[in-house]
Amino acid sequence: GKVNFCWIDNSKYGSQAQRLGLQGTSMPCVAIDDPKAGFHYAFDESAAFDAAAAGEWIKKFAAGEVAPTIKSEPIPENNNGPVTILVQKNFDAIVKDTNKDVFVEFYAPWCGHCKKLTPIYEKLGETFSKIDSVVIAKIDATANDVDPKLGIRGFPTLKFFPANNKETPMAFEGDRSLEAMAKFIKTNAATKFELDTDGLKDEL
Repeated sequence: GKVNFCWIDNSKYGSQAQRLGLQGTSMPCVAIDDPKAGFHYAFDESAAFDAAAAGEWIKKFAAGEVAPTIKSEPIPENNNGPVTILVQKNFDAIVKDTNKDVFVEFYAPWCGHCKKLTPIYEKLGETFSKIDSVVIAKIDATANDVDPKLGIRGFPTLKFFPANNKETPMAFEGDRSLEAMAKFIKTNAATKFELDTDGLKDEL
């Protein structure tokens, strides 16, 4: 009664294996998903898989002896562009910096709306490139684990993390235009700055 068992056809739904922290390239592969807590646990894909090994691993999970699998892309070696690239491993260091107001796009590479937003978001980064207190950032939420408390349900999702309130970020739900996003950041920034946001155009 502690674990439900199911199987997934990897030829159709291989991305599910990757979502759970597996490579999804060797079969069979096994993971435990705990959607309520927002964690997942991947069985070592390099280890021999059989019923006895899996059973022992599941017993350890039920006893709280298995650590969650944390999925993250590598930290970028060069991260000096107008839009800061976030991964799970550097998310807290950048987003929760109490000296910075941080605006984050949570996106998926396959998302059509995300692709449409990309050039506008790049221009947003350029617009704020000289405002030291503001960081414009984005994270691939399909390749990196994101705190389930953030409630990312679709893409793109835009959230603002003020310098003085990192625990309850503000959701941006307005028009995804350069002017609207810039005004939202200026209005809600903990550190005030001078920037004319009227009449900003989306076109590069």
